[in-house]
Amino acid sequence: MDVVKERVVEHLKLAQIIAAKYFNIPGASREEVLSEARMALVKASMAYQEDKGPFTPFAWAAIRNALNSLFKKQLRQAQMIGKSLDETIKGVTQFGTHIGNLGQNIKDTRKNVLLEVGARERAKKVSSAIEKLPPEERAIVMCIYKGMSLSDIGKKYGVSKQAIFKKWQGASKKLKYLLVKNEY
Repeated sequence: MDVVKERVVEHLKLAQIIAAKYFNIPGASREEVLSEARMALVKASMAYQEDKGPFTPFAWAAIRNALNSLFKKQLRQAQMIGKSLDETIKGVTQFGTHIGNLGQNIKDTRKNVLLEVGARERAKKVSSAIEKLPPEERAIVMCIYKGMSLSDIGKKYGVSKQAIFKKWQGASKKLKYLLVKNEY
């Protein structure tokens, strides 16, 4: 048991270094991340077999796996619960938020009306600028807006992703010009 303790003490700095890269885990504090890293180090030290190779890479992998699992768990939890009580499980609607699941048809009256009006006006300006693009460029912009990758768009239209990228560059320059021209 003394060997296990020695390995843990000797590699605590390793756990801290790895944990520092995971401090952005949603819903987890720094202490939780550090604690998870330390627990993984202890488990790795207990499970380590000397004939399998050096301890440091083994511990590194064990700690990273534990922190990746924590990240996935916290991400699932954040997606299920939402970021705030004002959001529904599916998220925020385009022009307003709804309160909770049960009151989905009740608008949040605390929302700033000027922000909502401004968002609608900007959306109209962007939509009108997109409508002025040639049909091919408009289709590419809409695909990118929907979250498609350049490769997927290229497959959809039977061209390379480089061709899509060039068309996207041209479309984005035109959009910028149209938006600046219309004082967006």
